[in-house]
Amino acid sequence: MSLEDIAFNFIISHLKAKLINIISAHPPSGKAYDTDLIRLPAKNRNSGRYHIDVIFESEGVLCLTEIKGSTGESADDIIKLRAIVNEYTRLELIKLIRKRSCLETVDWDNINFIVPVIGAAIGGVQCPHDFVFLTTGSHGNITLEIGTSINLEAKGRLSKLF
Repeated sequence: MSLEDIAFNFIISHLKAKLINIISAHPPSGKAYDTDLIRLPAKNRNSGRYHIDVIFESEGVLCLTEIKGSTGESADDIIKLRAIVNEYTRLELIKLIRKRSCLETVDWDNINFIVPVIGAAIGGVQCPHDFVFLTTGSHGNITLEIGTSINLEAKGRLSKLF
């Protein structure tokens, strides 16, 4: 099993145990059976679409999550998630994801924050100011690192989850 698989499995297990709304989860193997596979059109490019590994929501915080074996492998995903957050307004992004999701437990009208997240088995790279890092280690003990630019209310809500 790859480090990316390990990180994915630990993060999904944690989200399920905390009864967090998993809107979309696309494992490294590419076989997603439990959730919708949500892809977003690339708004500011002529063609293409964005695929996000895991989208989850809790307490009004929508997390767009890319999973890697280590945070050191996340440079391209940081660029991609920043592009998504910059291309769409909060309401546009919620509307797109809601339209593609069958999950009925999400309180879509009360999502106040969109947070880009990198999940990984191994850390080692400093968390960017506008991101959240979730590192699982080899035993699934998730460590939360929150960038300095993340809204204080969103920080508080996320800190309760991990």
